[in-house]
Amino acid sequence: MSSFLTLLIGFTCFANVYCNVLREALPVDGTTTVFYVFGSEAIYIVEPENKTVLSTIEAGDLCTPGRGSYCFFGTEILVRNELIFFGDYGGSRVHVIDVRKRKVVETIATEPRPYDLYYLPWLEEVWVHAWFQSTFDVIDVSGNLEKTHKAIKAHITPGWTHGFMVANKEIEDGKVGYVTHFRNPGLHQLDLTTKSYKDFHNISDQGCHGTFYIAYSSLNKHTFVECFRADFILEMDLTKEQVIRKWNFSGKPYASPDGRFIVALYISINRTTNQLLDSKIHVLRISENEPTSILKTFDIPSGVSRLVFDKKAGQQSGYVVYISLHFSDKIAILDLDELESGRDALRYIEGVGFVQTTPYSPATARPLFVSGRWLVSPASANDSVAIIDTSTQKLHGMVPGVVKGRGLLAVSLPPPSSPPSPTAGAEGKLRFNGILTLVMLLAPIILHGR
Repeated sequence: MSSFLTLLIGFTCFANVYCNVLREALPVDGTTTVFYVFGSEAIYIVEPENKTVLSTIEAGDLCTPGRGSYCFFGTEILVRNELIFFGDYGGSRVHVIDVRKRKVVETIATEPRPYDLYYLPWLEEVWVHAWFQSTFDVIDVSGNLEKTHKAIKAHITPGWTHGFMVANKEIEDGKVGYVTHFRNPGLHQLDLTTKSYKDFHNISDQGCHGTFYIAYSSLNKHTFVECFRADFILEMDLTKEQVIRKWNFSGKPYASPDGRFIVALYISINRTTNQLLDSKIHVLRISENEPTSILKTFDIPSGVSRLVFDKKAGQQSGYVVYISLHFSDKIAILDLDELESGRDALRYIEGVGFVQTTPYSPATARPLFVSGRWLVSPASANDSVAIIDTSTQKLHGMVPGVVKGRGLLAVSLPPPSSPPSPTAGAEGKLRFNGILTLVMLLAPIILHGR
């Protein structure tokens, strides 16, 4: 009998341990990546592998038409892989999409012309930059979506702006944001903790009479500021309010995710004739302890538009840059490691469609977004989107029927048709508990028989 009890106890322990391991190890159903493309008539949810539009969210009341009576959204951001915030530029409001429901679940009033949105995860806040008077509204996303502050100034005097903010947890412990203004000769400092205006750093002594695009390198902790309608970029240490160097080229600076490179895109267009005048890519190499150096400048005859960084497929480190073009049906690929090694680093993917261009509003920017294996870029002139397979760096195909796509982002979630079962782990345990119950019921009979 003692041997049977030993066996019974052993089986009970084994079953409970196995069940708990099973509960932890049961695989979650595979996720899928979809892209939300913001067009002039709708928000299109695109599945890249099968090159299909899964569904749409009609623009309807979500968008206030601008010039030409077409829909114009501001920028869009993803919060916790759960919510998409996007601005209704003409309607002075921000909408929120629940990505599981694939519909708008909230609308929040803002100051006029909400253009740029910034998600600050360490504060659990979304900051909305309203361009009408260069002010910020703050939305708390930690619980209920609540606007806690409004009209925080980021200007010398109220008025129309084009400007952008850089805020990073590494910059002064995430307590300060820096905002550019194309009509103000410097950078505005915002206190992100108290949600208030802090200071203005004037750099007019550098010949900078307005500031525009801005990028921050996490490697050397320097910020790169494009001076508006000037032929230079300033490399700055913002914490010391110090200009490190004036680079004699202009363009929109982008920092690689590892901070090792700054890639600046420069384009000049005759607005009357919609003719390309000049187009360049400037690449700076960043070092943690050594001065920044220029790596190379490329002349790009098709006109640069926007870029996105992506890790090199199958490698632990290293980045490639995908660059969209204004006047070509190509996307450029720049391999930064190859460039640093002195090898031929630039090539093109062809057949990706064109971006819509018109005089006086030339060459609407062509965005790109990369997530996992896929890169997506709208071809607004063709009412389609291009799908690039980043594992092969080749065109996977075009998705038609996406009208005038201007903005996009990616979401990775379980497929709505087969959501992961919240009881998947418990089902296995129930089966084992049933076996245990049966064994316990049979034990007295077996023992009595002995």
